[in-house]
Amino acid sequence: MRPALMLLLLLSAGCAKRAHQVAREVPAHVDAPDQTPMWDEADLVPQDTVGSENTAHGLFWALWLPASVVLLLAALRTRSHLRRAHLEAEAAREAPLRDGPAVVVGVVETDGGDAITVGVTQRRRIVKGKYGSVTTFWDEKRREVVARPFRVLMRDGRGVRVIPDDRVLLRDALESPVQIDEETRQRFIRLRPGERVWASGTLSEVSAGRAEGAYRQATQEPVLKRGLARMVVSTEAPGAYHKTRAAQHRAWFKGTLITLAVVHATLLGDVTLQILSGHAVELRLESVHSWDVWVKPKNQRGRWVRHCAVWGRSAPDAPGEAREVSCGFHRCASEGVCRTLPTRRALLSADRLREVGRGPTAHIAQLVLAGMIGWTLIVAYLFTLRSSRPWYAGGKVNDTGSP
Repeated sequence: MRPALMLLLLLSAGCAKRAHQVAREVPAHVDAPDQTPMWDEADLVPQDTVGSENTAHGLFWALWLPASVVLLLAALRTRSHLRRAHLEAEAAREAPLRDGPAVVVGVVETDGGDAITVGVTQRRRIVKGKYGSVTTFWDEKRREVVARPFRVLMRDGRGVRVIPDDRVLLRDALESPVQIDEETRQRFIRLRPGERVWASGTLSEVSAGRAEGAYRQATQEPVLKRGLARMVVSTEAPGAYHKTRAAQHRAWFKGTLITLAVVHATLLGDVTLQILSGHAVELRLESVHSWDVWVKPKNQRGRWVRHCAVWGRSAPDAPGEAREVSCGFHRCASEGVCRTLPTRRALLSADRLREVGRGPTAHIAQLVLAGMIGWTLIVAYLFTLRSSRPWYAGGKVNDTGSP
């Protein structure tokens, strides 16, 4: 993973060529202790690599924080929508009518005309793209609500008179746009006679209707008005909206977990192995190496970049291995002061994964890409859920379409 990232950086930078390599043995130092002085990992690891502490901080801010926000919001909203769906379904069950907060279910009856009409006026907005493309947007400029009293005839023959106000929330489908002129069009949402609805509000005069008898039922029917909360009139099944939203949040919760697993298994595979099964191994140094690489970034002047490495063994009979380190540590080893190098192996890789440092380390490119994924995740979550809301769930009715 790490060599591939280095190659990617070099290719993206422009051209790079390697100069001669210098190698020499680590000199004996009579006065130096047999162990290496404690080094800060930020000064120990090679360039473009961060130590374990900075790796943990980088992963937290780049990936774990935004992913955790998505997981938390998705879990809370899933639970909230499922609870609301259950409450709507329970409240809409046919039961004896009582004064107070109530939900009535039945068929709409009117004295003529539509019960509720919501008219949305849209204005055309044209956006021209960079290469001559043209996109037309229809933005909501005005909304008018006309609400008339209507009657809900329930299954058992009882009727309830519903008196909505202009703040009523109508959950119904948008009709096709009606063109007014080249720059203006309208979209309507209508509650028509014969549609089956459920309506929530505050019920009154239930006891009065019973006492008066059947011959005065037309004038003494129970009345449903707005209570403390906004009145809702819906042609959808009770709880359908909240069930749909809960399913969307649940899908984002599962998708975020899968994304985290994929990122940690691929992009951060070496870091994940270090976190799960890393253990420390001291590498006794025998020689040091250095070389120069000519790097020519795009639209910039070229320059030579020094790279430094050390060579040693983890045990006298172990095979030798080379590790790139910071040039500061390379200088310390060249002087014979630094005799050992702390490395980290991963048991899950059969010790084939070996990195410099006492804890999990990561390449800067890994943290940058993880940050792009993490923060794109939270932006996409908020944007898609907002844009996928039905018109009545908030916001304006803005469409994209033909002129």
